[in-house]
Amino acid sequence: MSDMNKRPILLITGKSGVGKDTITDYLCDNFGYTKVKSYTTRQPRYEGEDTHIFVTKEEFDALKDKVAYTNREGIEYCATQEQVDNADIYIIDPPGIKYFLKTYKGNRQPIIIEIMCPEADRKRRVSDRYIDGDKELADRQDLDGIVYDDCCKLLKEVSYQYPYVWVINQNDNMLSAVKKIMTFVRKQTSSSIRKQFIYVSHPFQNKPENVKDIEHYITTWERIYKDYVFVSPVHCFGFMYENMSYEDGLNWCLQILSVCDEMWVCGDYENSTGCCAEIDFCKDHYIPYSFKHNGVVTLS
Repeated sequence: MSDMNKRPILLITGKSGVGKDTITDYLCDNFGYTKVKSYTTRQPRYEGEDTHIFVTKEEFDALKDKVAYTNREGIEYCATQEQVDNADIYIIDPPGIKYFLKTYKGNRQPIIIEIMCPEADRKRRVSDRYIDGDKELADRQDLDGIVYDDCCKLLKEVSYQYPYVWVINQNDNMLSAVKKIMTFVRKQTSSSIRKQFIYVSHPFQNKPENVKDIEHYITTWERIYKDYVFVSPVHCFGFMYENMSYEDGLNWCLQILSVCDEMWVCGDYENSTGCCAEIDFCKDHYIPYSFKHNGVVTLS
């Protein structure tokens, strides 16, 4: 499987004027993403518009391997399997999402991102886009309302089966929406490609024998547990402890512990203030922890 096929395909949806294109362009310009330029039978809204590939009805019907299709008042939209497999983002409406989830057979994990914004901001953006008068604007907004209101149930249903997040795109804070999207995507991606991080809790007390003990444990575990990555705070920060307070050193350790999946406790932990603090931290933050006794890991 290529690196491209390991990356998710972001299905970005939302009413007209919520900022789908603006957010997508930012992701492409700043994160190296590429977007699907879907086919459509509609006419360009303005000279030089390049948001779609504009084709005739005959050309549209001749397309092969359609994986997303929408018909809105006689105007048709679609993308092909090849387009999706070679891009990262697809701006698509809910009916298109439904069609996509049924027909797409590739290796890309779909992540559904619904963009919202205050209604007054949305209407202003749409009105700035259209030049043919209030009727076209009103018709477009009414159609969007019908399409998306009818499809709220669909989005709720798929949120239980596929990664789904909704994002508010405030008029003056688009970067906040981008940050939420990227945080969600990283979380979904890392959960499927990275190994489990195991935090190793062991007394340090600036004793070389404790460092050797930790190294022995990790070397042994690495040969047995191939799906784990073992993280030793002693090896990360031990060389710094002479130049920082005990409280600062412990806080650094707890920061690492907070992003690990589990903690394994070993050595004479009962007489270690740091180990006991780490155990309490796990209890308070619902992080699983286990104890190492005589070469055997036992659950807490």
